[in-house]
Amino acid sequence: MERKWPEVKTPEEWEKKDIYKPVFLNRYGYYELRKQNTPEERGKNFEENYFQNYAGQTYAKQYPENELTFIKNKIEERELVIRENLEKAGKNPEDDYSLLDIGCGEGFLLKHFHDRGVKVKGIDFGVYALEHFHPELLSCFEQGDMEKLLPQMAARGECYDVVNADRVLDMVPDAGRGVERMKEVMAEHSILVIKVANNYSNIQRMLLADGEMKEEYWLDDPDHTGYFNREGLIALMEDHGMECLDFYGDTFVDLQLLNPYSNYYEKPETGHAAHQTAVRMENLLHEISPERTVEVYRLLGEMGFGREIVGVFRKKRK
Repeated sequence: MERKWPEVKTPEEWEKKDIYKPVFLNRYGYYELRKQNTPEERGKNFEENYFQNYAGQTYAKQYPENELTFIKNKIEERELVIRENLEKAGKNPEDDYSLLDIGCGEGFLLKHFHDRGVKVKGIDFGVYALEHFHPELLSCFEQGDMEKLLPQMAARGECYDVVNADRVLDMVPDAGRGVERMKEVMAEHSILVIKVANNYSNIQRMLLADGEMKEEYWLDDPDHTGYFNREGLIALMEDHGMECLDFYGDTFVDLQLLNPYSNYYEKPETGHAAHQTAVRMENLLHEISPERTVEVYRLLGEMGFGREIVGVFRKKRK
């Protein structure tokens, strides 16, 4: 039986305000970096550094077993969400379908769906991570900037049932233009899955206001231009002709910030242990029930929790 929940109400003192110096509150209700890199600087940094070497810790050279389990679980949860929302959008998930992964990185998601018979393609600024982890998928990969590649792909008639973009929209200088590019490779029944970092979250703003966090430590990358929240992401998508089908929170390491002994922003030496605590907790939830876990994440996401947030969208029906 479907539960009916009362509307979520955020405490008045937590209302989003334009009071932070490095960012401004835009018309959609999420924050943007005031001083951004030029497109040339951004492209050079992404292609030569961000996705190409491990010194910056963008990717690990290898993952321990519990981390691989964590990655696998997250992708299995994503598959549950994708199949459910394909059906909402009018596509039978039992039929053949296709998936485009924008910013595919190491290729774990591509590999998962490829092995299940889904027609997949990945695009990314760099190829290094995919070569290292899943070189067998290079035939399903195209390298380059999505803002240039997606129109070219659309001109070639490429169209995908699922367009997935993890931590992409918060890294582009114009998120609205990015959404329009993604729409070019979507059909009427397609779904768009967007994951972004949940910054200036309820937890972060509460800790800043209470003085338990001295500065905005998450402002660590000049190429990270958008600082999203649930309401802001949905408002942006609606303004660009999309409607929200589903929404959930993800990766709940930020709950560790509430404990002064594991506040990894103020005590960076606790970061690894804080992450491992979140990994263990979320792996346990998944082991008990992936389906129930997704439901828990939906409720937490609606309330503004999760270090990351995931929205599923389709084109508005006329």
